[in-house]
Amino acid sequence: MARPRKPPTEQLTHYVRFRLTEKDYAKLLELSEGFDLSDYCRKVILSKTPRRKKATPERETLIRILGELGKIGGNINQIARSVNRGRPQDMAIIAYGLKQLEEIGDSLRQTLTDKET
Repeated sequence: MARPRKPPTEQLTHYVRFRLTEKDYAKLLELSEGFDLSDYCRKVILSKTPRRKKATPERETLIRILGELGKIGGNINQIARSVNRGRPQDMAIIAYGLKQLEEIGDSLRQTLTDKET
């Protein structure tokens, strides 16, 4: 199910673009302290708190892997449905694959949680 739409008053509809020198851009990155640049600029200009820090490359990779594991889980679910329809499969292999997938997912979630703090 899709996320509900925001009311028109909360939608971000305007795009602001400006140029900086290399020195100014480096200073902006330094000041943003790892926050997404658009969130940081919004914070400075509108005195709002940035929503979240920008993910490190390591964290982005872990998040992508977690997404891939979800896709694999979907494939295993399709196999399970096939078995339930009476098509023969080796259930021991399927159960082992599910267990391994759960362990990897739990480990990744724990790593991601540890990285947030």
